[in-house]
Amino acid sequence: MTGDDAIDLAINSKYYTELPISIYRISNEINFAQKIGDNPYRYFETVEFKWHVTKEIKIVNGVKCIKATTEKWGRNWVAYYSPKHPVPYGPYKFYGLPGLIFEIYDDKNEYTFKLYRFKNRRANNFMLFNYPKAKKVTKKQYNIIRHNYAIEPETDISLEGVPDIQKK
Repeated sequence: MTGDDAIDLAINSKYYTELPISIYRISNEINFAQKIGDNPYRYFETVEFKWHVTKEIKIVNGVKCIKATTEKWGRNWVAYYSPKHPVPYGPYKFYGLPGLIFEIYDDKNEYTFKLYRFKNRRANNFMLFNYPKAKKVTKKQYNIIRHNYAIEPETDISLEGVPDIQKK
């Protein structure tokens, strides 16, 4: 593994997500892109996890997994990963365990991610939702834009009133 998701996934991954977002990592920097309405946006965020691996075992979708915990974004997270699938990836922005994360949830059960199936890639382009023309914004700006769109989805999304938009 090189630590660059774009390279590692292209070389090693047989699987992809069906979510219409692009999240990939280079070292500990996350590149997140998603369309809001008709407009794609992109932000970068530094994310590091301090995992605590336990000896607890759980079967997740027929796969023997090991429990690990971490604290991030004001939440305590419980993850189950499989060392028999030796890639350090997981759902959303989670990574860094010595195996694929099959399940992760917060201790309040407000967020749960669970791998429910594997699917072979049909193409060599693993970046199905890359959004190369996405507008670069900060994470805070992205959240404001997403919030405004959730309140009034019929309205044309404008960057006016959202401070410090970075020019692409």
